[in-house]
Amino acid sequence: MALGWMCILFYTEEMGQSEFTALFVLPICGLTGENSVQELQAALCRVPGVSKVDVCLKTGSATISAMYGRIDAFAIVDAVRDAGYAVPIETVILKINGMKCVSCASRVESALGDVAGVVDASVDIAKNLVKVQIVSGAVNRFVLEKAIIDTGYEIVSTAG
Repeated sequence: MALGWMCILFYTEEMGQSEFTALFVLPICGLTGENSVQELQAALCRVPGVSKVDVCLKTGSATISAMYGRIDAFAIVDAVRDAGYAVPIETVILKINGMKCVSCASRVESALGDVAGVVDASVDIAKNLVKVQIVSGAVNRFVLEKAIIDTGYEIVSTAG
């Protein structure tokens, strides 16, 4: 079973302020030794909003703590890539009924972009398709379908 993106939220109250802390576990490809672990850990610590990082060579994963709502998941994936490592990505293609304009496409892309673990979503209006890139094992296709259905569109089929 492949390790996938996972997000857990913790609620804390400190010094009269309350906040949610998000804990992300992200699969990483290309770690080769302790130097790569330290290099990736430093790169991830530079992402705005990240408070703590633990990279594990044995499991090939990074555990990232951040203030929920103040972290850009795309920035985390980009930091991994910029450091020379990879995040395993899967592509899901969904056929949708009802999209007729750029505004429709934008609503679908935005809804999918709000799903944790989605790296990219792009709509082809002419073909009524949306191509969704996700962190491998991170998102069940039914979660993607629900996000689309909640915007008012119908799923016709799934491929890819």
